[in-house]
Amino acid sequence: MPVSNTYPTRNLQGGTLVIQDGTPTTPLTLTVIGEEGNLEWTAKPRPGVPVTDRDLIETAFDAPAVETPMTFSFTIKYRYCLAETPEPLSPYEALLKKGGAAAWVSTTSAGTFRVNLQFTIANPIAASKSELIVLPDAGNFEVKFAEGKEFNTLQVSGDCLAIEPTITRPT
Repeated sequence: MPVSNTYPTRNLQGGTLVIQDGTPTTPLTLTVIGEEGNLEWTAKPRPGVPVTDRDLIETAFDAPAVETPMTFSFTIKYRYCLAETPEPLSPYEALLKKGGAAAWVSTTSAGTFRVNLQFTIANPIAASKSELIVLPDAGNFEVKFAEGKEFNTLQVSGDCLAIEPTITRPT
């Protein structure tokens, strides 16, 4: 018997993005309200590498391979790059540790500046059933500005020090 998915589609328009630094106990955060935009990530679980015995495939087995960081990209509406008083911090500043975010602390103790990205994707039927997607230790950001007909956008891409995101939903 065919199964029908009658649940409404979820998207970032009803959700939020929280950019969180690595300050112990009370991390600094910036919340971006979802409007127009998208989120894309690629999980890279540890693949197996086929190992053959005397070049015979029937005696092959998979040996663990090297882990590779997951990658992501998202697009959000552009407001401004550098905030002025009394404007709130901008995503550009928080991701690149500039302006009002110059004192932010990395989520890692060594290497490049990294933050946690927490995407909450709202359930259109029951807000208490939202989904939380966490991209831990995100960094190596590439931020692109794009002028649009209706609004401008910031396109962000990078990698995480993880092979897949942490995804949770309330039970």
